[in-house]
Amino acid sequence: MTANTRVQSFKKSLIVETAQILFSQNSYETVTVDDIAKTAGFGKSTVYSFFASKEDILDTVIKTGFEQLSEEFHEISEADMDTIEALNLLIPLQYEFFLKYNSLIFTYFQKCKTGTIKMECLDDIRQLVAQKSAHLSHLMQRGIREGVFLSSDPDYLSWFVTSLIKGICMPSLLRKTEMCDKQTDIMMLQKVILEGILVR
Repeated sequence: MTANTRVQSFKKSLIVETAQILFSQNSYETVTVDDIAKTAGFGKSTVYSFFASKEDILDTVIKTGFEQLSEEFHEISEADMDTIEALNLLIPLQYEFFLKYNSLIFTYFQKCKTGTIKMECLDDIRQLVAQKSAHLSHLMQRGIREGVFLSSDPDYLSWFVTSLIKGICMPSLLRKTEMCDKQTDIMMLQKVILEGILVR
């Protein structure tokens, strides 16, 4: 990789990271390309040299997030470690991902429905989600074989665990402020997923 290619790659990555932060701290609609450029320390023309539109930036932000999550799931699910230990590591990763990207994913799907983002982009996201799910399913299969996890369809277990984590991350008007504690959420998810809620 040439020095110029590294610089261009760094600039693009910085724009994507900056956009993700701005989209998360504000609503997607209120953030402008100019905001992204200024916060990243570039001119608007630099942003447009990498991205055709704000929707193109959103698409890249979402894809980058799913790619990173899928890679982390792959590394952990394939690592030579105890199955329960691996799942204990994957739970906070999925939790943090949903916290970081939930509202953006909703916006992304809305943009796909209205045609602002092309459906083939959505196909790329679906493929990344399927890859991540396959890694978790592989871990579930291993746990079932070892007799550590409930004997069930590993794909269903994978979906169930992911849905449980997502449900905890969904914002709720009824949730008391004093209950909003990431560490407690993660600890409870780990306990409930791995041990259930019954005292034995």
